[in-house]
Amino acid sequence: MYEVQINSESLEGVNLEAIKQYLRTEGCDAEDALLESQIKTAIKRAENYCNRTFTKKSITVTSDLHEFALLGMLDEVVKVTLDNNEVTANYEVIGRKNPKFIASIAGTWAVTFTTIFDMPPEVEEFVRQSIYKMYERGEANIPEPDHSVIKPYKRMIWLV
Repeated sequence: MYEVQINSESLEGVNLEAIKQYLRTEGCDAEDALLESQIKTAIKRAENYCNRTFTKKSITVTSDLHEFALLGMLDEVVKVTLDNNEVTANYEVIGRKNPKFIASIAGTWAVTFTTIFDMPPEVEEFVRQSIYKMYERGEANIPEPDHSVIKPYKRMIWLV
């Protein structure tokens, strides 16, 4: 078993004004909600394609494996439970970028952690281009974005 639950996410670090400037809609606040929705959609597409996170999130990963991957750039581990009991020992979190959780005893582990904003310039460009295509054509006809821009950030995950 390996389950990922996103508890909360934030667009902190994403500059709405820069997106509006890119679209040449500065000074027009009427469509901010639409643009924020399109920003979330574009970021989610990039994250799904690359198998990693780029924005600030609170995530809980639940697994019965001894070793498993956590996603994104680790900010802090908030809570770790073993069979629904909070623990402070018998595990190790290694690394900060796409960290690995290693348990020393068997059971069902749940790790709640936060990630920081970690969006490379190429991913920001992908988000801008995706939003431009969505904004230009309307939300009902969203074209498939060009993934070649973010291909170097794709992380292959092999779950055994």
